[in-house]
Amino acid sequence: NSDKDCNTNYFQADYLFRAGKYQESLAKADSMANGECKSYERINMLYAYDYDRLGDSVKAKSYLEQFFSVSKEPQPDDYVLAAKVYAKFPGFEDTASVYLNKALELDTIKKNKIEYASTGYTIMLKANKLRQAAQWAKMKATLSGEAKIAEYPYYQLTTAAIDAIDVSKDSVTIMQQYMLADSLSKAYIADYPDKTQGYNSDVIAAKKADKDTTWGLAIEPMAAANKFYEADTAARSKKLLFLDGYYELLYYLRYAKDLPRIEEYKKAVQLIDELLPFFPDTTSDENKYFTQTRAAIQASIDKYEKGRQQSSSGGTKPSGAKQK
Repeated sequence: NSDKDCNTNYFQADYLFRAGKYQESLAKADSMANGECKSYERINMLYAYDYDRLGDSVKAKSYLEQFFSVSKEPQPDDYVLAAKVYAKFPGFEDTASVYLNKALELDTIKKNKIEYASTGYTIMLKANKLRQAAQWAKMKATLSGEAKIAEYPYYQLTTAAIDAIDVSKDSVTIMQQYMLADSLSKAYIADYPDKTQGYNSDVIAAKKADKDTTWGLAIEPMAAANKFYEADTAARSKKLLFLDGYYELLYYLRYAKDLPRIEEYKKAVQLIDELLPFFPDTTSDENKYFTQTRAAIQASIDKYEKGRQQSSSGGTKPSGAKQK
């Protein structure tokens, strides 16, 4: 029964929006914009809310720009809406982060802050901006009173980083992509040293980036994984064990640069001796491969050692040779 004013009109329009009557809410906003309430500050925000719900992100973004250009007291929810709308436009994810940080600064309710951090994580993960996503995940953990990022976000981050490695690119780009996946995997391992996924992610990332083992990127991650699995060999599948062993063996036989060739061969034999006990069935393909490969490598080592011994002894003196 109170006299109608701009505040009353706005609350009516806002009620219609919250009731899901977006077209009616827009009509009420139009009547305000075309009358005495045309300078009412929150009309543009009302338009933004309605058009966002109607799926017109372009109009929503336009009205948000108008609102923030004149508004003196935006509310946390206004910044959150702006973040969600801007995130729908590729290349505006950083702007969305700025708005979320403003919401965090204004809001004093911890539950809301946690939700804002979660929104930031989701936006950056979807945009494949994984470093920023990890920062939001860390912020959410801190706001929640947790000492570390939850395990599932780590799984999402490492999986996305591995998927982003594009071996069709140049070597510099591949290494940059790999380094991100490697750093996220190692952070996963550091926070969850008793979980298998971090170790697996690190190995998978290295193998994908170093498809032909030229760089030997997976040697160190596999060593860490093997050490982890020493306590529980049953947790590691025989297939994965064979594939890792095959990669490492190929590296020592073809690409290792930090050892003399004969030492690389000896390293390969040592590796096979460590792997063979996991494949005791002499009729299995794995056992046959490792056994036959070991024999061939050992034959090369024996030939080298024999030649070196003959060289060091000066060879055998021909019978009947005269002394000078």
